[in-house]
Amino acid sequence: MPSQNWLEFLFPPSCSVCGQASADLLCPPCKRTLPWLEPTDAAHHASGPLDGIIAPVKFTDPVRSWILAFKYPPPGLFGQSASATGLVLWLARAGAERLTGATPDCITPVPSHPRRFQKRGFEPSYRLALEMARHRDIKLEPRLLFRVRDTPAQTGLKSSQREANVKNAFACRRRHLPHKACIWLVDDVVTTGSTLRSAARTLKQAGAEKVVGLCVARTGE
Repeated sequence: MPSQNWLEFLFPPSCSVCGQASADLLCPPCKRTLPWLEPTDAAHHASGPLDGIIAPVKFTDPVRSWILAFKYPPPGLFGQSASATGLVLWLARAGAERLTGATPDCITPVPSHPRRFQKRGFEPSYRLALEMARHRDIKLEPRLLFRVRDTPAQTGLKSSQREANVKNAFACRRRHLPHKACIWLVDDVVTTGSTLRSAARTLKQAGAEKVVGLCVARTGE
């Protein structure tokens, strides 16, 4: 018997939520109970520099707990939760599938400041963008944007405060993007969209024609 079959015999695959036997990360009943957004709610025509925002699910439990475990793993070699990471990346693929129409020129993540990257040791938005790019076979531009200001966390801020907090927080490594470039801009959670708008504005100033925000989840705000 091949080694993989032995492993499946000894440790049969199961649902990450209920523990029932399942060939996938989630069994069909658990998939159905997730806080899915209807297509009309998942797609928003955003104002300003953003041409739209897509998110497949609401930022409520169990999705909320998965994303937090993915973004803020305990320190140490075995801190990252394989289950939470797998589930969040699965949701990233689900989000990428919701975007239809013309294929974008590239996918790029909303970057964090280098100080936060050094503290965390990895870039969550990059990992999500990589998964989406592979899933849809789209070019990934991981360093198209960089963060020029280490902005405070947005949690607890009002909409106007969020806008001010991330104003001019990003810069583009290219002075001129390809003519009529369409870009998918990836982040983990969208609340008011202020961070996405700030990053999209930078891309538009560099020449992008269309920028669509693509996130794993959206809050109820």
